[in-house]
Amino acid sequence: MKKVITLPLVFLFFTSIIFGQIIQSEEKQTLFQHMNEVNKEWSKQNVSIPILDREISFPSDQFRIQMHLFLVEEILRKRIVTNLTSSQVLNRNHFLDILKEYAASGVFPKNIYHQNRQPYFVDHLETACAVGHLIQKSGANDLVEKIRKENNFAYLSQLEMEYPEINTWATENGFTTSELAWIQPGYPPATQSYSEVGNGGGVDGKINVMKTNSNGSLLILAGDFTEVDGVAANSIIAWDGENWQTFGDGVEGEIFTISIKSPWEFYIGGNFSLYGSTEPCNIAFWNGSTWESMQSGEMNGTVYSLLNYGGLVAGGDFQNIDNQPIKYLAKLPNGNNPEWNNYARRLIPGTITYEYIDDAFTVNGPVRSLQNINGHVLIGGDFTETAPDISNSNVNSFTTKNLCYWYNNDWESGFDNAIESVETTFYGSDGKIYTGGSLEYENDLGVLTAGFWEFSMFEQIGYTEGENRIHGFMEHNGTIYSYGDIQPFFGMILSKGFVVVGGDYGFGLGGLGTLFDKSVRAAEVFQDEIYFAGDFTTILFSNSNSEFNGLARSPYLGITNSVEEGVFEKNKIQIFNAENQLNIRYENLEENTTLNLFNLQGQILKSINLPKGSQELEVGLSDWSSGMYVYQVVNDKGKQAGKFHVN
Repeated sequence: MKKVITLPLVFLFFTSIIFGQIIQSEEKQTLFQHMNEVNKEWSKQNVSIPILDREISFPSDQFRIQMHLFLVEEILRKRIVTNLTSSQVLNRNHFLDILKEYAASGVFPKNIYHQNRQPYFVDHLETACAVGHLIQKSGANDLVEKIRKENNFAYLSQLEMEYPEINTWATENGFTTSELAWIQPGYPPATQSYSEVGNGGGVDGKINVMKTNSNGSLLILAGDFTEVDGVAANSIIAWDGENWQTFGDGVEGEIFTISIKSPWEFYIGGNFSLYGSTEPCNIAFWNGSTWESMQSGEMNGTVYSLLNYGGLVAGGDFQNIDNQPIKYLAKLPNGNNPEWNNYARRLIPGTITYEYIDDAFTVNGPVRSLQNINGHVLIGGDFTETAPDISNSNVNSFTTKNLCYWYNNDWESGFDNAIESVETTFYGSDGKIYTGGSLEYENDLGVLTAGFWEFSMFEQIGYTEGENRIHGFMEHNGTIYSYGDIQPFFGMILSKGFVVVGGDYGFGLGGLGTLFDKSVRAAEVFQDEIYFAGDFTTILFSNSNSEFNGLARSPYLGITNSVEEGVFEKNKIQIFNAENQLNIRYENLEENTTLNLFNLQGQILKSINLPKGSQELEVGLSDWSSGMYVYQVVNDKGKQAGKFHVN
């Protein structure tokens, strides 16, 4: 006779992120349909209990998986198992107790590699599935690790044929392999929520660059356009989160770069003239109320990058500036009546006199990227030599492959093994230098780690529009993304246009990110969301059906746990913010661990040592600016990132 099982419905009041499914977790369907969505083994089980016929909805797939595990555990516990020995019955009940605790924890593997529901034996954060967890608790960690390395995404029906140890484990502990297959759920793909910017009017033209101002109050968008979201604007506009703001009459032509000076002041570079002016102007300054030209005369080329660092530095393919034959690189010092130059200023030994060596600050090809890395200016582009036009023993001239450093008025070092064409560079909070280039070459993304290069191959998204290159990099919640006209060159294409390349989750993860139908030209974090601009009109596998005209935004939860979930599971570290006090608690920590706190720009604000053992700590946040922050917990066994909000 079948037994009726009733479970308390208090479980139904948990909340979490909604994941898209064939049967969505929030849809009102019978409990059986929901359970069968989690694991098709429900259709093979001869289970008839009234609760399965009840129509129900779940606020999250996490809870739907919890309900699956609670139900299976309860049903298995009540099964008649007279064929088992007393030892097998004891073991079976012991592991069902463990399964119940596992279900109650709500910490399950995350599906970050697949676009369909898929089992994960162990995920990237070392969280095991229910069956893997049971095997781990028996001490058979070697078996779990073997499956993780060799066949991590398989169902139990496949695993039992390839790993006889599973059959042995099931028999010793009073289970059948079909019961283990029933326990093992599939996990939903991580989807994101995207929304339109403003009224959804999109862009009439193209956006090349977006930059958040220094106090986070404005997102500045620039490129070559005449209108954004129905607002007339000549190639430059700003968004404050609710309204659009224009900057005078803007410019006529195309903007490629923005460099922030203060909350209300910034520089732009490109190939344009100030609106209504006939004078050429490739570099301009917004002083808070009007535009000022920062150079005169034809530059015979374009400015692709600006860096506000001890003055202003410009890079591009230009041949002149201020009617002087200064090409590819130029700098404008701070002070009264400064002049563009490319000299090196050197103190003559034994004197208090400086000499100025013209043509020292130049390379022999176009410059497309300028980056300040700990006081060193990293310069990238298409060139092979520094200071090519002079022969002076006081200037460090050398050959280099598209990448070099300028420091303390001299060339410091070059790179022999950089990528073939450096279009953009980025310095991540992980201490690595990311370089992206044209997709015309075999390796178009390089990562410099402690002096060693790692390379990855990408390919153009399958369409004719776009510029066939990596447009840039950005960091959000400890993960580093590349964006452009790209898709990963791997067997399983998981993203296009916006791809994970590093940070907390390592390098080259096979294209985690977002599936845009066309290019992403710019991406930037603003007010705790990622803004995307490009040629795209649709974003695939999102939980929004909207069409986008080249502009979208998303809170982009990525693949990290939020601090509100609060558990670094493998080391039992709990982190949560209560009334602007960051509380850190842990018990029986087996090794020393570091907790790093970052702002959303990737700058480390505080590093805290967590000695092994048990401890409770509090970090005061009352003097921190309101907004979102990122934490990272690191030890020799792994790392996990999350976020917390300061009010």
